Amino acid sequence: MSPSQNKSNKPDQERPQHQAGFSPGVTIIAITDKPPSTLATGAARTCYASKGIILPDEAENNAELKKKIYQSTATAGHNTVQQHHHITFAIDNISRHATWQFLHAHPFYNSEQVSQRYVTVKPDNFITPPLTNTNKACFVRHVNDAVKAYYELIELLTPITKEALLERFPAKRKQLRTKEGERAILRDAKKKAQEVARYVLPVAASTRLYHTISAITLQRYHQAKNTLGTPTEVRALVDAMYSAVLATDPDFAMASFAPPPQEETTAWRALTGMAKSAGYDESPEGLETFIRSEACAHEVHRQREVFENDLEGRVVKLLDGHEHNEAILARAARAVLGPAGAHLTDEELLRTVLDPASNPHLSTPTNTSTISPVTRAMQSITYTFMKKLSHTADSQDQRHRMVPSTTPLLFLEVAADPYFITPELIKEAGGAAQRIYTQAIHNLYRGIKTLLNKGTPAEFSQYLFPNAHAIRIIQQGNLLHLYHKHTMRQCLNAQEEIWKATIQEAEQIRHANPIIGASLAPPCVHRKDAHQKPYCPEGPRYCGIPVWNLEPSALANTPRTI
Repeated sequence: MSPSQNKSNKPDQERPQHQAGFSPGVTIIAITDKPPSTLATGAARTCYASKGIILPDEAENNAELKKKIYQSTATAGHNTVQQHHHITFAIDNISRHATWQFLHAHPFYNSEQVSQRYVTVKPDNFITPPLTNTNKACFVRHVNDAVKAYYELIELLTPITKEALLERFPAKRKQLRTKEGERAILRDAKKKAQEVARYVLPVAASTRLYHTISAITLQRYHQAKNTLGTPTEVRALVDAMYSAVLATDPDFAMASFAPPPQEETTAWRALTGMAKSAGYDESPEGLETFIRSEACAHEVHRQREVFENDLEGRVVKLLDGHEHNEAILARAARAVLGPAGAHLTDEELLRTVLDPASNPHLSTPTNTSTISPVTRAMQSITYTFMKKLSHTADSQDQRHRMVPSTTPLLFLEVAADPYFITPELIKEAGGAAQRIYTQAIHNLYRGIKTLLNKGTPAEFSQYLFPNAHAIRIIQQGNLLHLYHKHTMRQCLNAQEEIWKATIQEAEQIRHANPIIGASLAPPCVHRKDAHQKPYCPEGPRYCGIPVWNLEPSALANTPRTI
């Protein structure tokens, strides 16, 4: 299909409405009591002060000196002085896609977000992009169809999850004798059912969260907001956050830099170059037309095929470069211990670092491993994986922010064929559940194509991608942070997809580095090794299986209906 044939879609017909379409709710609920500019100036001056610490009041006294130091440190990139000031925002009326694409796609934040696993999504819990009336009706219709399927799946799956709960916890059958007990079991079963049913919901689902960042992170948000792939919704959110802080400290703007135009960003240049080679012009309209073209879809399909072939049927695959990791870790530990490590073999050193019985930092709930000199040796080695997760699973996986991921720009896949994950519970249920699930997913993909054909920009059409949409991921982490992630995500309470991927990671690390791999286990195993009771730290959330007695192969084969 030629570029001229595609231009009939008029991808720019809704552009004038972009700026007014999103209304994120932003409230500062906690903030460092001294202005960010004052703290940064006091911190910077303290570095060179012979008389002692420069307190905020003194930093505030000389306005001219404050301006000079605040601006010069920002210009020189001495950003640590801006990390002392923190802001906690209450954010609502934004989409799950916005948090995945931007707020949680970097390491320097902390969030607590409402859970789709445990909180039922209501029909009005969705963000609608700024669309023409006709296209808005189309968008809302597809969202409503997805919500209908979501509730149908919850109803169909709850009896299955209820029976699975009773099978795992036989003592709970006694609760069925009372209405209150039966309601409690049904409540738990419903949560397990909706954890899977949510896969049919679009990423336009709204969310609310606490979001805490430092002043420098907000400055970075402000400067990066024009990066290609950052939704208009996020730009509206960042502007609201920035304005809220500016209202508390007008001098905050002195350390800000204007965001570069989107046309000067790396991704823009790469994509327009590809569009040009395919016969499209390098304007915003030309790029939009290319994104919705057969040429772009063909390239997405090709990349998916290569990725799937490389995965070789797995969820996750360990990439090369790890064969010397055990020797490197032993060497790092020996360097820390000095004379005390000189007489130990590599294997003895590895067990000194990795065995919770000898290293209590590995089993503390506060995760003190980054403060322990010996345990920090685990930072000396890394592992790189390729993996495929659903959008909803990756949204949770990315919360392990010290194990960062690289993911595709989602809006580039709007013209491609459906590409999604089906949870094990749906496969097990089969019948009506599988039919409703598959139809709901395909209906959302059809909705994307319909919106594109009606002239909706790719950026807005992507809001109909299902939670189930498969994300191709390259992820790397050092052993210290992977160890923590495995402790949390090998637990049977972890989301099924992430649990399965983590189990496969551990299997492959055990094959490559047996001693290191053997140390990756759920929290109850570590607590047993450290002689800490109770072995399970989850209390009333105990999974019902004494995992601490299982071999890794038995854990990997544990059914995950719940």
